[in-house]
Amino acid sequence: MENIGYVFAFANSALLGVVHVGNTKRSPTERAMELSNAMGMSSPFIVAYAQLFEDCEEGERFVRSQLKRKGYQGAELIQAPVTEAVKAILRAPGALNEQDLDTSSPEHSWPDAEKDDALESLQIQPWTDVFEEALGHYYGTGSHLEDRAEAYRLFQKAASLGCPSAYSFLGTMNRYGSGVRENEKKALEYLKEGARIGSVVCYFEMADFFIHAGHRENAEKCASLFVEKFSHQIVDGVFLTDSEVDKIHSACAFLVYHKLRNGIVIPPSLRGFMAGNASYLKDSSQEFLKLSMQHSDESAVSTWRDAVDLIDSLLLNSEVLAA
Repeated sequence: MENIGYVFAFANSALLGVVHVGNTKRSPTERAMELSNAMGMSSPFIVAYAQLFEDCEEGERFVRSQLKRKGYQGAELIQAPVTEAVKAILRAPGALNEQDLDTSSPEHSWPDAEKDDALESLQIQPWTDVFEEALGHYYGTGSHLEDRAEAYRLFQKAASLGCPSAYSFLGTMNRYGSGVRENEKKALEYLKEGARIGSVVCYFEMADFFIHAGHRENAEKCASLFVEKFSHQIVDGVFLTDSEVDKIHSACAFLVYHKLRNGIVIPPSLRGFMAGNASYLKDSSQEFLKLSMQHSDESAVSTWRDAVDLIDSLLLNSEVLAA
């Protein structure tokens, strides 16, 4: 295992739409700092993702071949979304766990603090700070004032850095005119791009869009793609996050609500998904019922009570949503 090392994807806010792919037998964080200094960049390279391989050179060749096959060109700096490089690394054979690293070898004997930094860096994406600031302005949390226009600007910046989750927010904000003028065409464009780079929730958002628009064929296509992607995607914090899973469950509960209230048609593939996640939908529906009761909205209270009952039936028979 002489070639054990990391295959990495580095991003830089000064190089939008570009990813640096390479390998190192040292700490990825150290290599990123070294590269930043060598190139004299105005902003540093950030470790978007790194994975340990038994043969890091072979791993890098695989990643490059995957990107080239998709039409992304470049030597070390490749014109490609960061997310595409991350997905290629995740698909590469020969990956090792961190505990497989032989720290008794002088070549791989890193100080504990440095190894901790390297491991921590794998959880930090180039868009993390911008995206979290956008969330702060969107929800008005922490020291941030709620400012949807500023949130929209920051979500755009996060998207330009390759953040899949940002596209869902940009799509939703354009769809409902939150922080920006309502524009359904642009909403779909953002959702399509988010789905293209791997965002699972964007497939769901498109299905929801077409369901409410009454476009049954498009709704079923998007719903089928969503169910397929969701079934194969782990919650990795990049292409699918815990908050997005919660968002999907809540949105499904609202679909039941709108079916009862407005007679919307839920696609067959999505009905199956909802049946399999009925317990989560019930939890969401009960929360919305409580909120409606707190606001003394008797009409909504009545519908949410019916929704809770319908979801109870859904636990036994997915076809209750077909009626």
